[in-house]
Amino acid sequence: MQLLQTAQHMNTVQSLGPENMLIISIVAMGLLTLIIIPVGIVLACQWGAVRKREATVVAVQDMLEKDFTADQIREVLEAGGLADHNWQQQLLRGARNTGNRAKKIFRHACAG
Repeated sequence: MQLLQTAQHMNTVQSLGPENMLIISIVAMGLLTLIIIPVGIVLACQWGAVRKREATVVAVQDMLEKDFTADQIREVLEAGGLADHNWQQQLLRGARNTGNRAKKIFRHACAG
């Protein structure tokens, strides 16, 4: 019985013809692309954010070993763009604005 059902499915696929199979293949590749590209973008942004935070930790540890004060460490981090400002508040402010809401959230997520 199961062999018969498998044979019927194979016959259905073969009966579609090359033109329909091409269309189905193109649609399937398009859908996969619509899934893979955003996932890749999110992963790349998050990977960059992790690396930026790792760089911040290493820099702070190095400055602490050299007996920097807290104000000096803050100034160095802000000058180097490594300071971790309150990103959650920035994200909420961006979400409240009208218009380019999605762009602001995306830009912030990629900035780390």
